[in-house]
Amino acid sequence: MPGTFSGLEIALRSLRSHQRAIEVVDHNIANVNNEGYSRQKAVLATTAPYTVPAMNREESVGQVGTGVQVQRIQRYSSEYLSAQMRHELPRQERWRTLQEATGQMEVIFQEPSDTGIAAAMGRFWESWSQLSATSEDLASRTAVAEAASNLAFSIRNADSRLRDLQSDMDLQIRQTVERINDIAVELAGLNDPISKVQAFGDQPNDLRDRRDALLDELSQLVDLNYYENEDGTVTANLGGHPLVMGDDYSRLDTRTDSANGMWLKVVWPDTGSPLTVRGVALSGGLDAVEGQNVGGSLGGAFYARDVVIPDFIGKLDALAAGLIDSVNGLHATGFGAPDSGSIPPDRPGSTLGTVVLSPTGPVNGMVTDGTLYPPTEGLGAGTYHLVTRDNAGVMEFQLQDWTGRGVAVNNASGTGMTDQWQALAPVLGSVYDTGRGVAVDFGAAAGTAGEVATFQYNNFFSGRRAGEIDVSAWVRDTPLNIATASTGDASGDGSIALAIARLRTASVMGDGSTLDEYYNAGITDLGLRTKQATAMLANAEGLTEHLQRRKDEVSGVDMDEETVNLIQYQRAYQGAARVMTALDEMLDRLINGTGRVGL
Repeated sequence: MPGTFSGLEIALRSLRSHQRAIEVVDHNIANVNNEGYSRQKAVLATTAPYTVPAMNREESVGQVGTGVQVQRIQRYSSEYLSAQMRHELPRQERWRTLQEATGQMEVIFQEPSDTGIAAAMGRFWESWSQLSATSEDLASRTAVAEAASNLAFSIRNADSRLRDLQSDMDLQIRQTVERINDIAVELAGLNDPISKVQAFGDQPNDLRDRRDALLDELSQLVDLNYYENEDGTVTANLGGHPLVMGDDYSRLDTRTDSANGMWLKVVWPDTGSPLTVRGVALSGGLDAVEGQNVGGSLGGAFYARDVVIPDFIGKLDALAAGLIDSVNGLHATGFGAPDSGSIPPDRPGSTLGTVVLSPTGPVNGMVTDGTLYPPTEGLGAGTYHLVTRDNAGVMEFQLQDWTGRGVAVNNASGTGMTDQWQALAPVLGSVYDTGRGVAVDFGAAAGTAGEVATFQYNNFFSGRRAGEIDVSAWVRDTPLNIATASTGDASGDGSIALAIARLRTASVMGDGSTLDEYYNAGITDLGLRTKQATAMLANAEGLTEHLQRRKDEVSGVDMDEETVNLIQYQRAYQGAARVMTALDEMLDRLINGTGRVGL
């Protein structure tokens, strides 16, 4: 039967239980601003009553309660909502990464503005239009060279910054992989204590909160599959490959992918096989279709690096090539302002046939009917060889500057030299500046009376791609060499300059558009990509915010509710203390005020 002091034990249990309940409320209030914390509550339950039903139990009116105890500390969370959230987070972070990348690209191009490529092209065309009316004005020629230099710099600068952004995406991939590895280590480290605490029948609530926060963060980085085992541990898989299993974990690695522009790929170090997410191997060189399937900031960085940025680098290269080819094509047919003596007559039809200009080896250009079609970079100072098509002879000469003035001729050398080639050597120094290039007069050579070969390297632009485009040194150093006239002796002729100015409205691009239209279409496409990424990010954020609100309704700490609970537990604690005081008074009366002997 209950003893004399059983009431004190019941009061003591109440004090302890409500004290623990108050501590749980205190823990909730302390973590009210802790993102990822799930509120907890002390679940109170009665202790086993007296007596236990049995044949030999003593007679009693019924079972007598023995008090209260904290049965468990319940953690309020919804695995269903958490799973939905981790399904949506990869999409959100993918679009966030793409929006940041395209937004930075818009900053690179700065359109519309007075400092962008479009404005620089406008000034370039206007300078040619002005030059066509004032072709003899050196200031107008200098203005053309300056406008062209500014345009070339704008294109080169945009190309360089796009490639820097591509490198930034590569670095982000490396950093993301490092963070995935860190999370894998921490998840494995949490699995062990969680399983042990759960094995003892306790609730590892705070450990679970931390693990859920890590799973949420991991879902933001990459598409994730996971499930919880019976022992409380979590197994996480990436593309079917286990990342975390119990207290074991795997690590990812980034390696240079030589097959795709030396960019990084993500691999499993144990097998060397690439990480595969949603059926797409993250080995670099993603195409536009495959890249759309990969989520998380890792997938967004891959898509930006391998699809979005290269697309605009390619468009910038096409713009530069179209500008270079169209302007150089017209410029090569014109004449600048001669700055030397007489211009030799143009008499094509050399009896020597085709002559090849080669700097000590590879073919660098051809002289055909008096016109040299130069290499991309033009000719520079150095030693060159003139050879016949059949390699019957070789003659070496040195070109000392871009204008060709001062050609030092070496003695003829080589095997199979003919008298004709030997005769050319002494007179090869007869050089003229035609305003288009350098003319070498072979008039004194046997068998070539009166023939002229023009070594033309008066390209207005040099380079072939956006990262190379520049005003050629031939033009930059001597603005008089800018071709404006259609004939060499037409003073005031600006027909070539006018033709170049009219390229602004000419369909010179492969898709039939003008240079301005092609560039504007590219900027429009960039704007649409940014708008799409912004809209998709807003949609994803709206859904995740909705899910977060639903999670907060279950897991969030409500200060009003906690205040009410605190008052309840406080009053219950005070009541238990009053019961203990009353029992103490009763026992004092029983012990000290009754049963006195000898009085």
